[in-house]
Amino acid sequence: MTIKAQVLADFVVELASEPNQQKRESWMLHVDRSSTSSAGGARILLQGPGGVEIEIAAELDFPTTNNKAEYESRIIGLEMALEAGVMQLDIYTDSQLVAMQIEGSDETREWLMMRYLRKVRDLIS
Repeated sequence: MTIKAQVLADFVVELASEPNQQKRESWMLHVDRSSTSSAGGARILLQGPGGVEIEIAAELDFPTTNNKAEYESRIIGLEMALEAGVMQLDIYTDSQLVAMQIEGSDETREWLMMRYLRKVRDLIS
């Protein structure tokens, strides 16, 4: 389900005003992506306590790879979680390479991927 940006922003602001106890409980972020030589897509699902779910689909209207689309998905999801005031977040993905790069057990030498990696690490710190 795709949610218009303003509706999502309003919901996240409303969610951020919820009591702190709910934000301290563990939330889950599920990210998925697709890519082609001309465009890509991202699906982000943020799940919180009490059955709270925020799901969005984003179109990446630029040529991308699976790894770039994975980073884009994570960045969108992490920004949503931060905007909502989430303090505890578990991230689920099917990209082992990107997960290993973020954890530091693998590295990248490609300039753009290094920028994505830096952005994600900044968001999770």
